[in-house]
Amino acid sequence: MNYWIKQIKIFGIVGILRVVSFLDGRPFYSWLYDGVKCMLQCIPLTPYKLTDHATFSLGHASSQVVLETNRVGYTSKLVFGMAEEPFELLPSPLPDIRLSRLENVRIQGNSDFVIVPAEQVVINDFGFNMDPKYANVDGALLTQKNNLALMRYNGHRVDRTLGSGIMLSGKFSLNYYHELYEILIKLLLLDGLDIPAMVPLIIDEVVFLVPSFREVFECLNQSGREVLTIGPKEIVAFDTLYCLSAVNMIPPFKVDFTDDGLNDLFFDLKGTLKMRSRLLTFRSQRAFPKRIFLSRKSSKNRQYNEAEVIALVSLFGFTVICPEEYDLFDQMALFQGAECIIGASGAAFSNLLFCKEGCRIICFVSRELNIPAFSTLAYALNCSMRYCLGTPDSKDLHAGYTVNLKMLEQMLNEFMKA
Repeated sequence: MNYWIKQIKIFGIVGILRVVSFLDGRPFYSWLYDGVKCMLQCIPLTPYKLTDHATFSLGHASSQVVLETNRVGYTSKLVFGMAEEPFELLPSPLPDIRLSRLENVRIQGNSDFVIVPAEQVVINDFGFNMDPKYANVDGALLTQKNNLALMRYNGHRVDRTLGSGIMLSGKFSLNYYHELYEILIKLLLLDGLDIPAMVPLIIDEVVFLVPSFREVFECLNQSGREVLTIGPKEIVAFDTLYCLSAVNMIPPFKVDFTDDGLNDLFFDLKGTLKMRSRLLTFRSQRAFPKRIFLSRKSSKNRQYNEAEVIALVSLFGFTVICPEEYDLFDQMALFQGAECIIGASGAAFSNLLFCKEGCRIICFVSRELNIPAFSTLAYALNCSMRYCLGTPDSKDLHAGYTVNLKMLEQMLNEFMKA
């Protein structure tokens, strides 16, 4: 019952947001527009106009500096089963990487949004003019309609005030994949930036709470700056805030999966492989088996018939490994030394970045969807990667599934011996 009450409330609020979005910019209804906004602020939820850093900088004293231009990003098409598809990278232009300097703004932990309360504006590069096939998912956002965002912040509370900072916090900070490829990769951009040395780095506190996150941060951070953490719901106000735009283009959530997925996710391989090189200098010298099976025994999400799979792959000489039992330095050595890797799609496959050329990979998924989150990394390293389909338990995208053992055995016999 509580679930449905919550859903009804959310739908009601979203309905109000649609009304506000419709009324915005219509002078005759300005009194009603202001009235609805005041009502939302009492919840407390506040509608903010949504813009991006480039547009915001045009009419303000804030500045932007282009750090990298003429960038090329890469995506890929997944190969399922024993299909005769090439393991190829597909190029596409990427937006410039920019450094923005903003004045008198606020941020919240676990969020990409920059809040400008004096103007009732929020800045978010992905959300601005967002394609309707995506949904913007963020710790500070309830929902958005067009370029109007309904925030979980009424614009008044401030937990801490700082003179300046460099924003290295962001959404999905609890997720290793997003932390690595969206947030911590920005540390590589700090080299040589014209920002005063006393300006601290602002990172989500989870980076210091999760050992692997902290290890990545300490390996990549060569700035020598003071580091300050921000809590997941903490609001911090800044006199001056520096923001770096995205290196890799990774959407937070996709609503419509009916297309081929080739226009969703793009990697800047120049920056990503630079991160790989820097991290690999810290890998351990520990020796691991050449054929590894990545176990998800500690995970409760997307369960599958792992015991049956382990029984099968053990016949082909695979050793069961739980990556979370090793620190980052051993995990890098584990993937760097592997000749064959098998496992279910999940955070552990983020470490494909550390594979050596020629590694062969089989990844279990429940549906034939082209989400190139891992395949692009594999192809960039000249690794062969195939996906083994399972039978999903329900229509839920995150539901459990059953791996087709006959298909897996065929793939082991043909693909893994190549």
